[in-house]
Amino acid sequence: MDEGLQDSVGGGGLACPICGRQSPNLAQLNRHLDDDHGEEVEAKDAIFSWFRTAQRRVAGAAQKTTSTLSSLSFDKLAQPLSNGQLDLNSNPGSSRSSDGRSSGVAVKTRTNSNVSTASTQSTESIVMRTHWQRETSNDTCSMNGCRKALGLMNGKHHCRKCGRLFCENHSAYQMRLSKDAHSDPENGIWCRVCQKCYIEREGYNDVNGVSRNRTQAFLRLRKQRLNVVNLEANKLERRLEKLSLLYAGGNTISNRVPLTNTVVPGSGRRAVEQAVVPWQEDHEVAACPLCAQTFSTLLNRRHHCRLCGRVICGKTSCNSSIAIHSEQEPGTAPTVPQIRVCLECKRIVTRRREAVQDLANVPRVIAMYPSVTRYRTLIDENLPKFNNLLMSMAARDTVECEDRDYQMATKLRQTLMDYFGEMDKLGKTIRSLSSSTPDTQRLQRNVSLAIFNYLQNHMFTLQMMPKVGTQGAPANGLSVNNASQIEALTQEIEIMEEQYSQVSTFLDDAIRRRRLEDAQALKESVDDLRVAIETKRKEVQALLT
Repeated sequence: MDEGLQDSVGGGGLACPICGRQSPNLAQLNRHLDDDHGEEVEAKDAIFSWFRTAQRRVAGAAQKTTSTLSSLSFDKLAQPLSNGQLDLNSNPGSSRSSDGRSSGVAVKTRTNSNVSTASTQSTESIVMRTHWQRETSNDTCSMNGCRKALGLMNGKHHCRKCGRLFCENHSAYQMRLSKDAHSDPENGIWCRVCQKCYIEREGYNDVNGVSRNRTQAFLRLRKQRLNVVNLEANKLERRLEKLSLLYAGGNTISNRVPLTNTVVPGSGRRAVEQAVVPWQEDHEVAACPLCAQTFSTLLNRRHHCRLCGRVICGKTSCNSSIAIHSEQEPGTAPTVPQIRVCLECKRIVTRRREAVQDLANVPRVIAMYPSVTRYRTLIDENLPKFNNLLMSMAARDTVECEDRDYQMATKLRQTLMDYFGEMDKLGKTIRSLSSSTPDTQRLQRNVSLAIFNYLQNHMFTLQMMPKVGTQGAPANGLSVNNASQIEALTQEIEIMEEQYSQVSTFLDDAIRRRRLEDAQALKESVDDLRVAIETKRKEVQALLT
């Protein structure tokens, strides 16, 4: 209060420092303050006293911290001693007391957060800072669309890569940088960067990640697995062949084993089968190895696979029968002897048989289709050349026999006629083939229909060959300029024919599933497509004539 009163003393009297009232002498001023501003003065004095005390404490602590850290290096802080303490003596050779303890300051570290922060700041200081943006009192975040005021509330950080200032949210990223502030994913230093630099770094948008070619390893493992499977298949096939020979009468155990599936205890059939492969003992297996079902005397009996000898149950999901090759005696009824095998052995043995049968029973339409594809490829290669020659001759006044384009067009036309003729023969042959199944018949019909449509849509340009000695016009009077219209109509016809085929398939499926309402709607669509196709074909015929 004395300092405030001395400041308020004027030349003509004393003024109240709170309300400004003039007092003739100091006694009256003190009385005025006690009577009118007693409570306010006490409150203000308490506030001023608290601020002064706090200021002195903060200044003293800051001075001590500054003086202590100034004598240390970050490298020393980043290296904790073995006893969990940090030696904060500025002089590494400081004297020790008689009891051996250091006379300096030792700080116990419960956590390494402060040490790691200091180490990170020391590491980031290696990266170049000459490109950093200069700080001002009105800095805002450099991220597009942010523009937050930088300070205590939003933070203020430099991006170590681009050097611009960003807020806390847009600078909370890290990436490895070299000493010259460039991206170095392998040998760089982890530094704080902005969101833009983090996203624009090389490899950020690589969504496939690291890929390795495992083809050779897969082929090597597959080869090993195939070798094991082939050895197992050969072993089982040899056993099956031995059983066939034994059942045919070539065994030395008995003269003839009856071709029945009944196993009579003590009969020669079991001896014959066990002579080929030893059977597993019943007491060694308590459950089926395929379905893990426990065996029982009545409900789940034990059976033996005649090829591998394992004990299996009688369920159809675990065992099956396979026919063996056996010669029949003349004059006897044909029988097919069968033996009981597990499903694994059956799958291995029948795999090769099925493959051989599939190769032997390939439908003729599949065998003839490569020829259709070959002729179609040849036509697609030569027909554009022929059409280009026709367009070139159509622009001339007259066409002579000696013209090079005319001679080349004649040769190409003859070649295309041969190709079209071969395709027509193949289509007729495929259509006349006999089929054993409805699927094969439908396949033959679709292939022949596709060949017919292809011929109809691509042979019309062969009629445009001009006459010799006349203007470059087609021999049948058709203008070559209509070729583009015919080609467009042809493409539309092809699209509608594909739609017609798909809708027809849907119609057959709906009829088979007895969906009468859907079948009625699909039938109307099929009829509409048929009419549209016929209309387009008539337009093509009109342009050709």
